[in-house]
Amino acid sequence: AEIDREFGVSLPLSVLFGAPTVSALVHRIKETADPTASKLVVPMQPLGEKTPVFAIPSGGSSVLIYRSLVHSLATDRPFYGLEHPGMNDGNTLENFDDIVSRYMQEIRLIHPGRACILVGKCSGALAAFELARLLVSEGRSVQQVFLCDPPNVDEQLTRSRTWMRWQRIKGNLLAVVKLRGIERLDFLRHRLRLIRELIVSRFSKRPDLPLSQERVYEASRSAVRNYSAKPYPGKVTIVVGMRNVLSGWQSVCAIPPKVCRYYGASYRKDRYPPINSDPGGHIREYLEQES
Repeated sequence: AEIDREFGVSLPLSVLFGAPTVSALVHRIKETADPTASKLVVPMQPLGEKTPVFAIPSGGSSVLIYRSLVHSLATDRPFYGLEHPGMNDGNTLENFDDIVSRYMQEIRLIHPGRACILVGKCSGALAAFELARLLVSEGRSVQQVFLCDPPNVDEQLTRSRTWMRWQRIKGNLLAVVKLRGIERLDFLRHRLRLIRELIVSRFSKRPDLPLSQERVYEASRSAVRNYSAKPYPGKVTIVVGMRNVLSGWQSVCAIPPKVCRYYGASYRKDRYPPINSDPGGHIREYLEQES
């Protein structure tokens, strides 16, 4: 707020990754006043010669959701966050193709010609997937795409939404039949909580978000509503909660996607085999092994 009043520029919290010192912050203030400077790319860790990572948050969220992942990686792994259009300057986009086009413009300027790794969370996963498809079509190598809790895509475009809904209902009914005792109760509680969250998200305007994030959130929802995923020839890893059901991703991935599970909030970890408790754990393991 003090910077906004004194210099007439608004800086998001994510700027602290790229400008952790006073001198770097002054330089960033000058960049922000420059209309040609990037408003989307946040260099969360720009050093190193390893394959760079570009990560897109969920709609209405900041790249700060990746801070713990970045801090857990070695300092020779470049890591760039891609903010949603409008998060920093208020100029939101409601067309999915326009959003991905903006990301393409930015990535072309960073480590051009080098392979990259893409990460996306929720609606950001759709953007990461489409971005990977376009980069490959231009001849750039995309080493891996991580889709964290991605929305479902249609299994077959010829099948109706009614058919898809029935398949989800049938899957839930089968799970109730197979589970026993406390596991069945845990499952039912989780599904009831999920239904409540879906109803709230459908009819509420997320009043807990700041105005800029609220606008980005609504613009993101509008942008992905009519998105239809096209086939992608590269490697994809889908990271989802233990109970999440994948729908349709197998049909748009030429190489069968690897599926990694993590514990959801409703799980008692002592009852299940040792796996990662957050999506970032799977991404971190991959990056630690990859050069």
